[in-house]
Amino acid sequence: MRLLTVVFFLSGLIATAQNNNGLPFAINYTLPLKITGTGHTEKYDLTEYTAAEDVLQVKHYFNMTREKAKKLVDDRKFFLGAMFKDQPSPYPGVLSSTIGCPEALVPKPVEDTANVSLTYQLLATRNLIYGNCDPSDNYYYCFYQVFYCAEKKELFEVKIFTPISKPSFDNKKFDFNIACKN
Repeated sequence: MRLLTVVFFLSGLIATAQNNNGLPFAINYTLPLKITGTGHTEKYDLTEYTAAEDVLQVKHYFNMTREKAKKLVDDRKFFLGAMFKDQPSPYPGVLSSTIGCPEALVPKPVEDTANVSLTYQLLATRNLIYGNCDPSDNYYYCFYQVFYCAEKKELFEVKIFTPISKPSFDNKKFDFNIACKN
């Protein structure tokens, strides 16, 4: 009887770990994750995962008030918007005195101010850098979301990179359901 109880207990833990992928929030991302790196700063913990050819980066901020969370979301929105704005050309010439992205490649933010959340669809290079406006230089689709969990006073900044050639999710739909764990 005792062995049977241990087996049920362990199988329950394994199923829970597989369903939650070890992440500190709930998401319908189904590939098994492997931690490939961790870091800690004064402001947040960073964990990087891989899953098949995908790369996930999670910044976990603690002790965040709603006001601080809103400020961080606004800062990220400003930063990402600035990356895609026209800039003065370093070599102004006949064609243009500015450089920038074609309108079709400028990502549009999806913001939920009531829940303090911001989501983007981005393209990224092999080095996981977004903001490159030359489609041939981009290797990944990137799902980017910042969201606040008021009950635990935590904020998460999540980036999920999947190869353009073999995406693990539909970049057009971005049908991830991310929720706070209580």
